[in-house]
Amino acid sequence: MHIFRILVFILYCAIHLNGKQVIQLNTTDSTLIKQNLDSLIKHSKNLTTEYRLISYQLNPDSATYFQHSEYKQPDTLFAVSHDPIKKKTLDQIISPLRLVDIGKDIKPALNKIRNHYYFLTKTPDYQLGILNKDQLGLFINIRPEFQSHFSGLVGAVQNIDKSWNLTGEMDFHLENIWQTAGEINIYWQKLDSASQTLRIQMYEPHPFGWMLGTDLSYSYEIFDGLFTDTKTNVAWQIPGFTFGSLYLGYVSGKITPSSKGELGGYLPSRFQGLSVSFNHDSHNRRFLPNQGSKLDLGTDIGTQDDVVYIQAEIEADHYFSLSENWNIVTSLWGKIINLDHGNVPEPRKVRFGGINRLRGYRDQEFSADAVSIPTLALHYLPSMYWRTEFFIDMALIKALDHIPIGLGLGFSQLTDEAVIQVQYALSKGNNLLGGKLHISWISRL
Repeated sequence: MHIFRILVFILYCAIHLNGKQVIQLNTTDSTLIKQNLDSLIKHSKNLTTEYRLISYQLNPDSATYFQHSEYKQPDTLFAVSHDPIKKKTLDQIISPLRLVDIGKDIKPALNKIRNHYYFLTKTPDYQLGILNKDQLGLFINIRPEFQSHFSGLVGAVQNIDKSWNLTGEMDFHLENIWQTAGEINIYWQKLDSASQTLRIQMYEPHPFGWMLGTDLSYSYEIFDGLFTDTKTNVAWQIPGFTFGSLYLGYVSGKITPSSKGELGGYLPSRFQGLSVSFNHDSHNRRFLPNQGSKLDLGTDIGTQDDVVYIQAEIEADHYFSLSENWNIVTSLWGKIINLDHGNVPEPRKVRFGGINRLRGYRDQEFSADAVSIPTLALHYLPSMYWRTEFFIDMALIKALDHIPIGLGLGFSQLTDEAVIQVQYALSKGNNLLGGKLHISWISRL
């Protein structure tokens, strides 16, 4: 009979204890057992951990327990935000937590939410509680950081005849104006009397309470009075990605030459295709960050006048901390367009230089099939409201036999009402007075 009990015990362990932690306590004292088990439960990462008795014996005294945990979902979710967000949108934001096993670490699910939304710079706070004696509630504070603003930038460029020409841009950026956590951008840029750009973009993370997000954009550009470039993009934000946001969409556009452009050999053109993009942003602040990284990837595949084309773009940066006030920032912007056969028409080439790309040069001074612009910057931040920077931009262009380099310094100040940035950059080979001055202000709304 004793051997039979041993065999039954071994069979029970083989069936029920496979992969589970088994502990043996050399005591049968209930007080000591409770103290030991309470300590193990307290230090367990699984919130549903408990220990169940397998066997005990006397002379010598011992008690054997095995660790047990259960799959447990929260019965009720509560979400709050210090900025008003409609309930349909808020419910979709916290939806990844509905099926989470709260017995395990729920931080990966919270990080997934943080990486999915542009307005979150911190992981949401959470707290567990008991409701109606037998229900488990999960309380979430998402802590959004909406930053609506109006920004303007003025550039002063010295012409060949030593005169100065003013350029500039304006950007209306509105967030959460309908309490749906969306954003609207209206951007206008003037390079001179013959070159202007207008871009409009609308993004909704959960329109009408849907799971899918939408991103709609339209751009219209007049380049040097030679042609107009019109482009429309409709994209859907796909849920379920942990590291960032994935977008799938459709892009179309056309090139329309002016009379002046036709005389110069420019031809009308149409293009359309599928677009895929990915965004990740872990910066610790929306303005003047000093930690984190950013990665934006985009690819368009389609046809241009019955010729297959591929266009790809990357923008990335990363902050490396040297000390409490100093850090190094490495960043990269690159873009390429390639046709299945034939040369890329001039209107479809990548245009860059100036205020936003390759400081120290005229706006859109260069054009190429492909370009890569790495930047190295040294930042000094005595506080989160003030930054001094030294930077160097470098353009790597296959078609050029030299490397354009921009070198400069800048100052930024953050207040409750505005962000002011001043930058002065010199191009390679220019003297100290031959640089480009860039001044921008961002009025926080």
